[in-house]
Amino acid sequence: MINFTTLLNETEKISDIEELQSAKMLFEFGLKKYGCYTLSQTTIFNKCFTSSLNRILTEDLCRSNVNFKYLTILEIVTLAPVKMKEDNKRLNMYVRDIMKNLCGKCA
Repeated sequence: MINFTTLLNETEKISDIEELQSAKMLFEFGLKKYGCYTLSQTTIFNKCFTSSLNRILTEDLCRSNVNFKYLTILEIVTLAPVKMKEDNKRLNMYVRDIMKNLCGKCA
């Protein structure tokens, strides 16, 4: 089984959602089959997975919404419901709606 530190470092570097899902499945396999990881390691991996997922989704949204600032989109994605993050179109509409509301309040 892969070393926890190595898995964590590789998970942080991932730039594709499919690869990220593969890392999650590898972690879950090691956890269920071999009991390799502790509860604290599980918590650390979940935080790493979530931050990597938010980063990847934000980068994808920034490519399609050039006018929006990265940190603003990252904050919106981070606070978005999990169900929104599962569907890119829905997440894109969600971010656009919030950005429209933010821009409307500023004007």
